[in-house]
Amino acid sequence: MAVIEHDHLRTLHRLHRQKADLQSRIDSGPRQLVASTARVTTGEEKQAGLKDLLKKTQVLANEKQLLLKQREDKIHDFQAKLNAAKSNEEFQAFKNQIAADEQANEVLSDEIFEQLEKIDDINQEISDATESLKLANDLRNNIQAKIDKEAEGLKSEWTRVTAELTELEKKIPADIRMDYQRVASSRGEESLAPLDGDFCGNCFHKITTMQHSNLAANKPVFCKACGALIYLPENTRV
Repeated sequence: MAVIEHDHLRTLHRLHRQKADLQSRIDSGPRQLVASTARVTTGEEKQAGLKDLLKKTQVLANEKQLLLKQREDKIHDFQAKLNAAKSNEEFQAFKNQIAADEQANEVLSDEIFEQLEKIDDINQEISDATESLKLANDLRNNIQAKIDKEAEGLKSEWTRVTAELTELEKKIPADIRMDYQRVASSRGEESLAPLDGDFCGNCFHKITTMQHSNLAANKPVFCKACGALIYLPENTRV
């Protein structure tokens, strides 16, 4: 059976962890940017919707105000006709019409007041939405600036660590390299695990007495549960 030093495995695991951490940091920026861009888009859509609602509400308020003006003019016209009525029947008819139009105008005035209040509320919502949109844009710009600032350094460090890991993997004994590569390709940093007492440091599956003996002899030990290549932490004896 091949022999592999625990220092070698500890270094391998450290490099795997560094590579995973760097990859996570590289990937997190774009994910944050996508999320922040989505918030900007949502904010823009909300702002546009409120502006459209404001426009429609203003048009409706203007139409009601125009109708009120027309009815007021009509009442003035009926009042003139009322003074010139030639009979009691004609007088009463004009009076009834004036009363009906005045009552209708009261209702219309209330509706206009409600529309004007609604316009004030929408304007406040637009102001709040505009502020929220500004904050969302600022956040997106800050994330983009951070990505631009860190991207080159992170990718350079990832390339360095990957190259160092690749070179170290070449030193794994040939008769276990395929098993290691199979686990590493699917589990990454979890392809190796420190011994934790009598257990695998990844899945906490208990190792056997024979596996203990193999570890003591620097022989490769793969966890029977998760497949990780187990190594001894520094200053550990079995």
